[in-house]
Amino acid sequence: MLFRNPALLFGLFLLLIPIILHFFNLQRFETVKFTNVKFLKAIKEKSQKRSKLKKWLLLITRLLALTCLILAFAQPYFPSEKNAIPEVDIIYIDNSLSMKAKGPSGEFFSQAKQTLYENLKGKEVYLITNEGVEKENFTNDKILDLDYSTRSSNEEQLNLHIDQIETNKEVQKNIIILSDLQSFTFDSDLINTSNSYHLVELIPVNIGNAFVDSIWTTSESPDNLQLTARVYNALSEKEDINVTLWINDEIQGKRVANVKENSFEDISFTVKSIDNFSGKITLEDGRLDFDNDFYFSFPLKEKLKVLSLGNKTDYLKKIYHQKEFDFDEITLNNWEATNAKNYDLIILNELEFIPAYLREVLSNYLYNGGNIALIPNENIDQPTYNQLLNQLNIGSFRDTISRELKITEINYDDPFFKNVFKKREENFSYPSTQISFQNSLRNSISLMKYENGSPFLAKSNVGNGMIFIFTSPLSSEKSNLTSSTLIVPLFYNFTIRNHTQNNIYYRIGQQNEISIKNPIKSDEVYHLAKDDFDYIPLQKSQNEELVLTTNELPNKAGIYSVRQKDVASLEIAYNFPKSESYFRKIDFSELEKNNQNITVSKDLNEALSLMKAKGQDKNLWQLFITFVLVLLIAEMLIQKFVKN
Repeated sequence: MLFRNPALLFGLFLLLIPIILHFFNLQRFETVKFTNVKFLKAIKEKSQKRSKLKKWLLLITRLLALTCLILAFAQPYFPSEKNAIPEVDIIYIDNSLSMKAKGPSGEFFSQAKQTLYENLKGKEVYLITNEGVEKENFTNDKILDLDYSTRSSNEEQLNLHIDQIETNKEVQKNIIILSDLQSFTFDSDLINTSNSYHLVELIPVNIGNAFVDSIWTTSESPDNLQLTARVYNALSEKEDINVTLWINDEIQGKRVANVKENSFEDISFTVKSIDNFSGKITLEDGRLDFDNDFYFSFPLKEKLKVLSLGNKTDYLKKIYHQKEFDFDEITLNNWEATNAKNYDLIILNELEFIPAYLREVLSNYLYNGGNIALIPNENIDQPTYNQLLNQLNIGSFRDTISRELKITEINYDDPFFKNVFKKREENFSYPSTQISFQNSLRNSISLMKYENGSPFLAKSNVGNGMIFIFTSPLSSEKSNLTSSTLIVPLFYNFTIRNHTQNNIYYRIGQQNEISIKNPIKSDEVYHLAKDDFDYIPLQKSQNEELVLTTNELPNKAGIYSVRQKDVASLEIAYNFPKSESYFRKIDFSELEKNNQNITVSKDLNEALSLMKAKGQDKNLWQLFITFVLVLLIAEMLIQKFVKN
């Protein structure tokens, strides 16, 4: 027990005064002798004993009353733990998008800000949001300016923020966690037992959420495009969800999704296949509204340019159709070598020899980021082929193998085959060749191999470009690859390598790269703009393209315009991440039961009261004042009922 006014304890010496007066009372009993009356003497002795008892009782009660009064003015108290170990108050307010859920008094996040502002004015606490830590003085309105974040947080990230606070001394940390805990598990391994956690129980009025998780194109024809949306129902009973497709601000279709609890349904819309359009898919759900709209944009496709030098073939014309490609098929004698840089892919289609000037052009083309597919002729001029391969430091062709070889191995792990196969094919009908060339390729990666382990198709990086080398002719007489299902993805991937294709939508909060082909040559930078929002993203030149990189910004879902000055280049769709959309129910009572240093409060005011009480000393002066009153009452009772 400690005292706030310990100097007043010297007043206890005043207790000696009534004690001295009691023992040296100036009033004495005088002996008066008179006639021998035996019975009167006995009465006198009994009366004296009662008088002494009464005086002792009065003395004790008065001494105790005075002692309690002095102690009360000295203000005794039991110190809190805060005085033994310094205590720090921390408030984590979850500003993720799921905090838009509504409780009895409105949105969780908005109500939390208002309550904190009203209860913590003038007090300094550490405030943690999903963006990080700051020591906030609540005498200003900054708390009211907090906004939602596209970031989510969990125990590990929260602990990192907490550990940053007061690292230079030992402190007791009291943490109020104001969150719906959608990303938390509170595993015992992640709970710091030296901290005290106060959870605020946030249970929305309407539990559950429905949202569009993703969209994609499932089929395409020259006239129509099929757009598919995945509608998810989180923690709700089976619902009929109204879904609407908007294109260029006009309704293009409506569907009803019948989705079971914690499941999804894919619904499709067929729209006219046109270039450069944008839109959104909306659904009707009154619980969480931030994910009711899903935006998309189909930019104008720029045709890729492909050149075939050598023999004319029907299969290449079928692969490189006019809708997506500008395909030129030219003999070597009719080609102007200066045009090489204009093509995304050059196919050396079964040339018998490779002249010196062409070797030099191809070498420069590769080092500047071009793509080459080399298909040998059955009657190749081996020295000129090997001069090209040696110049590129790849190796050489050797003897001809004039027998059938089956292609039995595909390098599924190579990024080249990404999105080509859904799974590894065990019973795949592999093609074969009737003629091939032994080789000693180096600095290359085999994409497909023969049954004898030698490469049928290899790739090699040269400068900023890449060359793809077949070791066999592809004419129908020498190989059946052109009739295999592999032929289309092979040549398609040859062309799009190193070509950035913009997505139909991007996720906010992730690193996104947006490509602008043939950017305007100017000192002016590109802006990302929508309404009052204007942002200059990171931008760099790469292979005749300008690549824009975004991450945290923009932070609102919608359709944004990429502009240089007042000229719009393309439109980009951004959507919120869906990590906060998958609503789950939290059992707060179990969290409190399984963790001794966790308490759960029904609302924020209760949690703030518990934190305030924990940091206060236990005052005892009221108790001693009560003792004084009790002792005074005891004195009055002694005076009344104890006779002299």
